[in-house]
Amino acid sequence: AVRVREGGPWPVGDAATSVDLVGRDRASAEAAFGEALAAAGLARDETAPAAAPPVYPPDLADRRVDAGAAEHRERLIEQSERRQTERGRRVAGRPPLDIRSYFKDRDRERERIRELLADPATRLVVVVGRGGMGKTAVACQVLGELEEQAAAGGWDGDTVSALVYLSTRTGEVSLERIFRECGSLVDAEARLRLERVWVNQELGLGGKVDRLLEELGESLVVVLLDNLEDLLGPEGRIEDPGIATFVEQTLAGADHGTRLLVTTREPIALSGPLLRHDRRVPLESGLPLADGVALLRELDPDGTFELRDAPEEKLERAVERLHGVPRALEVLASVAATDFASLDRLLEGFYDEERVVADLVETSYRRLDGDSRLVLSALAVFTRPVPVAAVAALVNPLVPGLDVQRVVRRLARIYLVRIDRETETLSLHPVDRDYALSLLPDDGPGGRPALELAAAGYWVRVRIPPESWATVADVEPQLLEIEHRFAAGDLAGAAETLSLVDGHPLAFTWDARRLLALRERLAGALDDPRLRMLHSYGLGQIYSVLGPVERQRECVEDALRLARELGDARWERDSLAWLGDTYRRMGDQDGAYAASEQAAALYREAGDRVGESHALSQMSLAEAYRRHAEAASELGERALEVGGADARSSGLAHDALTLACYLLGRLDEALEHAERALVLYDEAHASATSPYVVNEQG
Repeated sequence: AVRVREGGPWPVGDAATSVDLVGRDRASAEAAFGEALAAAGLARDETAPAAAPPVYPPDLADRRVDAGAAEHRERLIEQSERRQTERGRRVAGRPPLDIRSYFKDRDRERERIRELLADPATRLVVVVGRGGMGKTAVACQVLGELEEQAAAGGWDGDTVSALVYLSTRTGEVSLERIFRECGSLVDAEARLRLERVWVNQELGLGGKVDRLLEELGESLVVVLLDNLEDLLGPEGRIEDPGIATFVEQTLAGADHGTRLLVTTREPIALSGPLLRHDRRVPLESGLPLADGVALLRELDPDGTFELRDAPEEKLERAVERLHGVPRALEVLASVAATDFASLDRLLEGFYDEERVVADLVETSYRRLDGDSRLVLSALAVFTRPVPVAAVAALVNPLVPGLDVQRVVRRLARIYLVRIDRETETLSLHPVDRDYALSLLPDDGPGGRPALELAAAGYWVRVRIPPESWATVADVEPQLLEIEHRFAAGDLAGAAETLSLVDGHPLAFTWDARRLLALRERLAGALDDPRLRMLHSYGLGQIYSVLGPVERQRECVEDALRLARELGDARWERDSLAWLGDTYRRMGDQDGAYAASEQAAALYREAGDRVGESHALSQMSLAEAYRRHAEAASELGERALEVGGADARSSGLAHDALTLACYLLGRLDEALEHAERALVLYDEAHASATSPYVVNEQG
């Protein structure tokens, strides 16, 4: 007797040999089946012809992954280009869920949310409830209705001015991203002001948020923070400093129209006077009987699962047994699709209200074949919605020839995989994802570390070229890769990739605190001298933004020492150039000039004209601060000549010439150089240095 799925009587009493294959992957199932055959004296004939090749050739599967990864990379490049030009949008981000086609009930809760959002005294609305209760669905339904009303009656009417969607399950939720998404809502001038606020090193997080709220104005702007429990600590406090400040300043600030709509499994712990803003909308009970029954019928549009045409009283009993929890009803449809047992048999177990979704998810997974479970495990490893090629990249090496697309389509039909048709990406419900991850072994080719490394490898394939980088969103593949490497214990790989990010000039304009948090996870864990050198250099970059400058100096000097010990000429000259900038910031102009002069000589020797131009500009600035105006002007002109067409180095040369001409009293020339520097910095996406030029103009 061989059992391949649950639902029938087991064990079979008359069988001489029994083998249970439920839940096994293909390799394990074949091995167990072979052992059972041997035990029954039915060993396979060794002379039998070889098995036919799989219907879906492995090489075709690999080519499909390559094509899918290339398409994903091109889509990321298009998104990057679009982000740089977006202005005056009404909706930023993407809804984490599109459920309006079969959304049911929650009329009272939806009306309450709308009332609170329309109340000028409201700053925060928190939809709180257990996993699977439909918090995200309710929030998206309300915002979708507001969007439809605004589109019909005019966005500048009395409903809502703009919507911003952010979810920890579909993307990063950070203050940097909030600035970026909100920047797409305003006009070009306001967006430029927000960019300068974000990179202003003298402005604290609270000051940045105040400026953001000021730019958004007094019109109603609703910002959704979905699945915020992912950012909460054990005591319910928001652990991310940027998000914590954003929430606190939004609640405490005056004269703005921004409202926060939050979904979370756990309440947010607010302190002191902020408690009065905590407007909760709890989802404590499931759907009413009639709505639950209607949902079950809609989940079986073809009658395949025997739900659409089931008697009313039988479906009512199912809704009662599952407490009307929306996700539990979805999973019931999934179980019905994979089990021959009757609905009554499926509901024989008692489902506790607190654990109904988790228990049903477990039941559903037990009834899946090994290929389906492997696909779900691979998808669960990814922390973002991904195309089918990403899942196939993890699955193909384990099961060559498996048609992953076919498996995904089947899982989508039974509501275990969610497909976003617009972005062509796949995702799991958070409860399902958590359960799938809990089943992964700690080792082996299908274990969690191996799958995490494979996921990191996929993100390597979809990196966009550095010349296209403009915001931190453009390095999301690298940041996701780093997180997967951390999860796999590959600290060396994480350090290598992180150095590509924080060693880039545009790191100045990104979330330095996030980069610092990644660096701190590597502290003391790197044995390789080269990685320690890159680690120190990256920390130097970060401390140049966050301070203190003394810490910046220590890190850059350590990087220089290691570069010289390793004989690494490239990092020696880069560290020297960075050290020159560090000394200038500290007021040591002699040290700044000396380090920059050494760097310029090394760049010249290596034929690196961009690096040489940068070092010459640093020498010019050091001379200007020493009040050697003529020398500063001469060095600035040389830097401009050497830099050629490179926008960033030419911008820095014009920046240096602005100060030199000011000291020489040639004010018209100084203003011309300043204007040119701003244009070139903007062209090079180097807005972090623009405030200094604006200050020189003043």
